[in-house]
Amino acid sequence: MGSFSGLSPRATLLVAILFFTLLKITRKTSIASLSCALILPLAISAEACLAIGDHPNRWVVMLVWAAAGIVTLRHRENISRLLAGRESTITPTEKVQP
Repeated sequence: MGSFSGLSPRATLLVAILFFTLLKITRKTSIASLSCALILPLAISAEACLAIGDHPNRWVVMLVWAAAGIVTLRHRENISRLLAGRESTITPTEKVQP
């Protein structure tokens, strides 16, 4: 996601907010990552189609869709664990008393 911040800052900011929101709600990094990997290309494609501001060109749009595909393929094991209900969650750390 960070590599696209220079190419489409608005879409990347939106997706970053979504990532942390999903992480806080679900406590599962994989759900937040996969959701953002699918939403970022949609947001960038919308910017390009609607010609919002300094919109990305078609090569950027194709690149972000390819990256989303790679992220999804790399998360196959996480998807299997999510479907089986065995994906681990982030647990809050205890604060150490001084």
